[in-house]
Amino acid sequence: MSFDRVGLELYLLGETGEDFAGSEWAFIHGQRGGQAPQSDLQAAMRLNSLLVAGRTEEIFTAAHDLSQGGLSATLTEMVLRHGVGVTVKLNNPAVDLLSETPGRVVVAIDPSKKDSLLAHSAKAKIACSLIGITGGDSLTINDVVISLTELRTAHTETFPRLFG
Repeated sequence: MSFDRVGLELYLLGETGEDFAGSEWAFIHGQRGGQAPQSDLQAAMRLNSLLVAGRTEEIFTAAHDLSQGGLSATLTEMVLRHGVGVTVKLNNPAVDLLSETPGRVVVAIDPSKKDSLLAHSAKAKIACSLIGITGGDSLTINDVVISLTELRTAHTETFPRLFG
């Protein structure tokens, strides 16, 4: 599920670790081996309960899991779905964008739902961090700006160009 309008707040639910073993980043860079990320099943159950509550109470406008490709892939998919950009601020962009730590979800909410989201996150003991605001015609991460047109071209044409 992706956001379809401007002015929504994006939150990252769950903790991000330096989990690159077996990731897309590791594959591209020829890195083999390492310890695969460990799943915390109790945290996953709490996250699922939070997601159900958020859906039931209509807190979320959109939600997207972080899996293969991490936050970078999730943000790309979310902005391209409806052509709505986003401005994201990250403290540790390399780790935050490329880590494939399991048990994380990006949610978009109307700002009026913030208190409800924070209360549910605290109750579920799930980390909840504001990472961005929707709007514009680009994917902006800190000081890096990629137009949605350029991003869509790279996303849709790279594979056919490489493999015919």
